[in-house]
Amino acid sequence: MNEPISEFDNRSINEPTSNQKKAAKNDSRNEPNNESHNELKNESKNDSQKEQKNGPIIGMQMYSMKRLAEYDMTKTFEDIAKIGYQAVELVGYYTYNPQQMRRNVKRFNLKVPSIHVPLRIYDEEKIMVDFEKSAEFAAEIGAKYIVIPWLPISEKFKETEIQYLVHLIGSCISISRKNGLQLVLHNYSREFKTINDEFVLEDLIGPFDKEQLQLELDFGTIYLSGIDPFKIYREYEDRTPLIHLRDITYGRRDCNLGQGKIDYAGQLHRLPHLDDKILYVEQQLDRQNGLEHARKNFEFVKEQIQRRLPPNQYQF
Repeated sequence: MNEPISEFDNRSINEPTSNQKKAAKNDSRNEPNNESHNELKNESKNDSQKEQKNGPIIGMQMYSMKRLAEYDMTKTFEDIAKIGYQAVELVGYYTYNPQQMRRNVKRFNLKVPSIHVPLRIYDEEKIMVDFEKSAEFAAEIGAKYIVIPWLPISEKFKETEIQYLVHLIGSCISISRKNGLQLVLHNYSREFKTINDEFVLEDLIGPFDKEQLQLELDFGTIYLSGIDPFKIYREYEDRTPLIHLRDITYGRRDCNLGQGKIDYAGQLHRLPHLDDKILYVEQQLDRQNGLEHARKNFEFVKEQIQRRLPPNQYQF
């Protein structure tokens, strides 16, 4: 869990595989349109003004749907929306341009609040070029958050390594702000190793205030670090707009939410300020049955949310 889950995570977001190219090309619902950049930005602003929610947003982290999305992303969006999900978090946009992507999610009343953008860590010039392109794409489809999904923190890291990563984060903050986006850091497990009784995470985020850098807490990887994810949430809640919900069973294997060792049923509905968050289901089970797992996980999260609100006040 300390490295990217697969090579897909470590590839630039704008590098589609051959399957992704084929899926986008063959998707008959991707008719060309003539929406301009300004029209997309105005539409995004109008959507934000109209949005009214009562409780947290429940979304799907699209890495969970990787195989289905590679075959037909639009159909995958449709199926996710039918289950009841309100948002998706992208980990790649295949060969879709911003107009196509925005139109596809809007067709099914889905939002794209955030996008994961892997960094080419060891080529700083390339990092900034890729990140700039991805930030422009994220802004055009109406995303609010751009997420660094992982940082290569070595097992025996040095202070100079952390300093370099802080430097990269600072550069990404500048690009994010230029494009009207909020930069977010997604954790893996090594952010919770300690230096002088403090998490490495503190060294990474310490130089920046919460308006510059926010967090996406991954409860699964926090648990695999040997730490209580609910305690970590309470500690960093004020700079955490996004959460990954993932459950772990024996042998460090994934399972559906509520069936593993993380006490979601006992703790999720008790978390403070949860109504302001976006909760992304992340499932790394057999992807042939991805939609069935997605359905079960959505129902579980919905049940927990309903426990914290008066009857009939949360609309799915």
